[in-house]
Amino acid sequence: MSCCRFRTRSYIHNEVSILITGAASGIGRRIALDIATMSTSCTLILLDIDHEKLHELKSFLETQVKTQCIIAIYKCDVSSSRQVHAVLRDAREHINQKPLACLISNAGVVIGKDIDKLSSKEVDRVLGVNVIGSFNLLREVLPLMKQQGFGTICFMSSVMALLGSSNLSVYCASKAAINSLAESLRLELARDGFFEISVVVAMPYALHSVGMFSAIGAFESPRDWARPLRDILFPRITDEDVSQSILDAIKGKCHNSFTIPFHLSYLHALMRLTLPIGVFDLIVGTCGGFYGLEEINQEKAP
Repeated sequence: MSCCRFRTRSYIHNEVSILITGAASGIGRRIALDIATMSTSCTLILLDIDHEKLHELKSFLETQVKTQCIIAIYKCDVSSSRQVHAVLRDAREHINQKPLACLISNAGVVIGKDIDKLSSKEVDRVLGVNVIGSFNLLREVLPLMKQQGFGTICFMSSVMALLGSSNLSVYCASKAAINSLAESLRLELARDGFFEISVVVAMPYALHSVGMFSAIGAFESPRDWARPLRDILFPRITDEDVSQSILDAIKGKCHNSFTIPFHLSYLHALMRLTLPIGVFDLIVGTCGGFYGLEEINQEKAP
């Protein structure tokens, strides 16, 4: 998916701060690990609701990876504006020393149920973390980046924002909202002349290494016939693939809005434009959209 391209600086090797939400596991952890491995001077500000896993990650980065980065960890539920405000206030000591050059809004949750079985509380929880959480972060981070005149804001969306999936209506809706939020933000920044603040949107497909997506395409008889088609059209990826794509985007090496694998944006557009809706649904459904997420309850999500 192409978009208006801003100039993007390579911040990772500079003396800057990088804030990552949902950092204790999955994609967020992998991004933190990759940056901590390659950078010698940045400060990583890591947020997650699971403080124990954050401590484990901090210890791993400092003792096993032996990173030269400063690692600052904060327990935070991003759906709470008060908690986000408090964390950014407490992190000012780091940001004042090294400017906040990059926000990676990765925290997310998913609940896998049919639409008519979702409770209001479940809908509020998914939208609260996946959508309102990004708004809460932007309200704190945008003024800082505008004041310093540069930065990168990376949103973790999903291919599900384009394709949809049964059992995942509220999750898919939340990711579609993130795509629109990013588009609107980019236009606001362009209107006001903040061309050195770039907006990145990553839309990964199902990950091998994230348990919530391990069910996609895990077809048993009588659906095994669909596995070869799924593996060709919608191959699963790893958190390493996602992290590398995001870091490349931050460095300005690829489009600011992209699917992972990259071909899925073109495949989606081609199928939408050329196929009758019934055929489109059949292909997407048999490749995972009908059955692949039947057993999900609630887990962290990209």
